[in-house]
Amino acid sequence: MTAPALSAAARRAVWRRQFLLQGCWNYEGMQNVGFAYAILPALREFYAGRPEDALKAVKRHLEFFNTQPAMGAVILGAAVRLEERASAGDADARSIGTFKVGLMGSLGAIGDAFFWGALRPMASAAGAILALLHPLAGSSPCWRSTTPPISSCGTAGSPRACRGRRGRWPGSGRRG
Repeated sequence: MTAPALSAAARRAVWRRQFLLQGCWNYEGMQNVGFAYAILPALREFYAGRPEDALKAVKRHLEFFNTQPAMGAVILGAAVRLEERASAGDADARSIGTFKVGLMGSLGAIGDAFFWGALRPMASAAGAILALLHPLAGSSPCWRSTTPPISSCGTAGSPRACRGRRGRWPGSGRRG
């Protein structure tokens, strides 16, 4: 039996949905609902006309799953390929869960080390260097527009913000 080819529309749908991997994060299965949601367009095509097998496939992807979100796309793509082979009868369906469990820990560690240990510090250093070279390009415009300047009395805003209502100093009980 040959495996049905995955259409371009289903591939695009799986690709778009992989960005929502943590959209329904929970403590019991962590990213399992997001993974099942992402792979659903492929499962619909592979198991068209076989609702019992499709239900088993969805339940298979609702098992525990947790990895670094950017690395989850690698596992998702490989799982789509394994599901394609399993729907054709060329592979054992149980091997898909074993494959996911084997990769999610190691790719999670690689992703965390890269994104939190390398990419974030490099981006921070690049932003600091850019701020030294060109202050407007290196500083965040959102930070500048939402954070009011600190006045001389230690509160945010103008020096008038140091006074309470009707011109009184806070805590003093007399007019200032």
